[in-house]
This record gives sequence, structure tokens and C-alpha cells, in this order.
Amino acid sequence: MRYFLQTIFAATIVLFFIANVGTVFAAEGDLVWTQVNNPSAISDAAGPIAVDASGIYVAGYDTIPGNYQWRIEKRSLSDGAVIWTKTSNPSSDTDYATAIAIDASGIYVAGYDYVSGRFFRWRIEKRSLSDGAVIWTKTNDPSASHDIANAITIDASGIYVAGFDSILANYQWRIEKRSLSDGAIIWTKTNNPSAGGDYATAITVDASGIYVAGVDAIPGNNQWRIEKRSLSDGAVIWTQTSNPSAQPEGVGAITVDASGIYVVGDDFTPGFGNSQWRIEKRSLSDGAVIWTQTSNPSASYDGPGSIAINAIGIYVAGFDSILANYQWRIEKHSLSDGAVIWTKTNNPSASSDVPGGIAVDAIGIYVAGNDRASVNDQWRIEKRERASFICAGPFAASWTDSTITANSTKIRKVHIDELRSAINTRRIDAGLTNYSWTDPTITANSTKIRKVHIDDLRTAISQVYTTCGQAAPSWTDPTITANTTKIRKVHIDELRSAVSNAQ
Repeated sequence: MRYFLQTIFAATIVLFFIANVGTVFAAEGDLVWTQVNNPSAISDAAGPIAVDASGIYVAGYDTIPGNYQWRIEKRSLSDGAVIWTKTSNPSSDTDYATAIAIDASGIYVAGYDYVSGRFFRWRIEKRSLSDGAVIWTKTNDPSASHDIANAITIDASGIYVAGFDSILANYQWRIEKRSLSDGAIIWTKTNNPSAGGDYATAITVDASGIYVAGVDAIPGNNQWRIEKRSLSDGAVIWTQTSNPSAQPEGVGAITVDASGIYVVGDDFTPGFGNSQWRIEKRSLSDGAVIWTQTSNPSASYDGPGSIAINAIGIYVAGFDSILANYQWRIEKHSLSDGAVIWTKTNNPSASSDVPGGIAVDAIGIYVAGNDRASVNDQWRIEKRERASFICAGPFAASWTDSTITANSTKIRKVHIDELRSAINTRRIDAGLTNYSWTDPTITANSTKIRKVHIDDLRTAISQVYTTCGQAAPSWTDPTITANTTKIRKVHIDELRSAVSNAQ
């Protein structure tokens, strides 16, 4: 269990400390290690990434044969060293692995290969976890033009692949469910909302359905499109669209937890040539928007491409143009409201450096993509610190007026300030953001300590308990009446106890 040593000084007095501290750890998001790989002297790029207890799996392409070929690597969790590498070069043209998923029986990789005279076709491979050997391969060529698989996910009943085909002479959505054991098709669904370019780019699954995201061209420009479909037959359960601007918007990724769907992509609300990050949380039941967050780091192109979540946050990888070239950008957001918790950027070269995938586990955040530090595109994989000290247990603090005397000790500024600071420490430990306080600056002998201040403190610490799986504290005077209920010893004592006992 990790603990953070946090010292907060007022003048020269230490107000707070964490008991039983051993080692001080790096902050979440800090770089642990980096691995780069430049298989060819032309163009090589990593994209999708997945992780299990035995390693990291990264897919993409290299140009060793002189054309793009599939490349899949398994790497060590501890230092990123290569465990094995597999390549696949079905054609002498462009073959590209676009998506990856894993379960206990294997690795599933989706993408496309080239068929002479018919352009791109879907390609799906299942490979061994231990050595990357091919278990089975499936291809599908629905049209004589471009057909591309963009995304893959799995559950216990099958593999779900999303992308597009050109059967109708324009791009339409295509979703397939396939067998885990041999890749045979279970069902196929297509959708052609417009006569323009409609394509699915992301997919995820839970026990109630499949969630597919991408774009359609119904308004004349590309707009976000999100569908929920049946696991058993692919029938549409609901559809939602989002068209923030009159420019073409794109969806990068989608994921899901018990509280909602999270979709990332870009929009051009700031204006032509100025794309910004866009993250939406939507309802599982009908797709209604729960919250939206946007981020516009530069006045040029900024875009997120991948997303991962855990119990304490949303992790998004993409790029920004702050330095006038594309640089890696990784953000952590709150699950509850999408607020930014932290941001990390990395600019390995003066050219285009773009991450393509992100994954998280109990010990790290893993990001894969490309950089141009070697002049040409090369694979880049980073491991970053993950906050495994979350919900780290009891907290010991030293309080001003450690014993408050009823009807004697006045409840004042220092008591509230100390509680706010300690509660924010516990909130960060639980993966929450700092609380937004009413009267953020309390003035001694001027600001009256009142109902709203106690209510804020109770709400802020109760959210820590909920996040960490504890029953929320019970309070004396659960409803404080403004200008009637006196703020007294018991209210402060209970809050101090709640801070100390949060797990």
C-alpha cells in the first residue's frame, strides 16, 4: 500500500502529516520508463495497446518489407523490454493493424490488408498470449472498394468488430460479431445514415449491449454518432448524434463502466483549423448526455485518440499543438463530472509525435504511439505512474485546538481551513478533484462560520467514503438550519473523525 507524505506549513508549524509513512512515490502520470523501436528507416507506428498480468501488447505497423505490414509486440510490464515480436505481411501494399483486445485465451487484432484490384479488406487475427503465434485468421471483403475494420472488443460470448464497408458506393457502418474459438461470423449489421462518408471508429461492450461510436455525414459535415446495439443480434437499442460545429468532427474512442459511456474525439467549435478535445459521458439506458468537457490547448489542431478508465478516473491520450508541432498529451479526468485532474505532455521531436493507444492496470498507465526523434516515424511506448495509493487507509492529523471545549472554544477560520486542506488530501488520495468551497478564502474575525461551510465539508468527505466503498458518515444535526443551528464542537469533532477514518 502506498502512502504519500504531505506536509503543509503555516508559518513554521506542521499542521498535517500522514502516519506510518515509508517511501515517497512519484505523482500519478509521471514517467516510469520509455521504449522506442525503429524497425525500418521509413515509417513505423504503434497504435492500439492492451495489458494483462503478464505483459503489454501493442499493435501497429512497420515498413521493413518496403510496404506497411502488421507488427505486434509483447513487452515487459516492469521495463518495457520486448518479450516477443510478430509481423504479418499479407500483401505487397498497405496492411495495417488498427485495434487490439485480449482475454485469457488469446490476443485479437483487427485491421485491414490489401487485395489487388479490390483495395482494402477486413482482417482479424487471434494469436497466442505466450508467443504470438497465429491461432486463426479471418478476412472479409464486402465490396470492391475500401473496407476497413477500425475497432475491436470482446466478451464471453464473442468478438465485436466495427468499421466500414463500401457496398453502397459510399462508406457505411459495419459491425460484426464473431466466434472466439474460430472467428466465424455470428451476425453482421450495416448502417448507412447518409449518402456521404459514414464510418464506425470505436466499440465497447457491457452486459447490456454493444456501444459503437463513429461519424455520419447527415448534416453535410461529419458529426458524432453513437449507437447501442443488442449483444444477441446487433439490433439498434438507441442512437445519439452530436454536431458541435459545422466542421467535420471525429470520434477517437469509447469505453464504459457501471455509471455511463465515455466518448472522446474532437470538435471545431473554436473555429476552422482549430480542433479541440471533446469528452462526453452519456447514459447507458438512452445515451443522453450526462456531462461534456472540452479542452483547447492551442489555436491549432488538438485531438484525443484513445481512452481508458478505472475506478478512480478517465485517462485520455492524444496530441496538442502548443509547441507548433504535434506533441503527446495525456489527461486524467474525474468520472463524476469530467474535470481535469492532471495533464502530462511530451514532445520527443520537433515534428509530429502522436500517441495511438492507452491502457491502465493496477501498477501503471501505458501509452503507445509514434515519435519522430529518429527523423522518420518510430514506435514509442511509455509507462507512467499510476496512483496505487488510492484509498490508502486511516489518516493521522495534528489539529489546532485538538480538544475543542463545548461552549468555550470558538469555532473559527483555522478549524475550517485545516479541515478543507485535510479533506482535499483525502480526495486526491481517492482520485477525486479538490472540492470547490463556498467562501474559498475565509477571513479571520470577519467571515462568519455558518451552515454552508459545514455542509460543504460533509459533502466533500462523504464523496471520499463513497468512492472508497465505505458507508458515508452519519452526522449530528444531519440538516443544519441556517441562522438557527449553532455550529459547535460536535460538528467539528465529527468531521475530524471522518477525515481520519476514511479508508
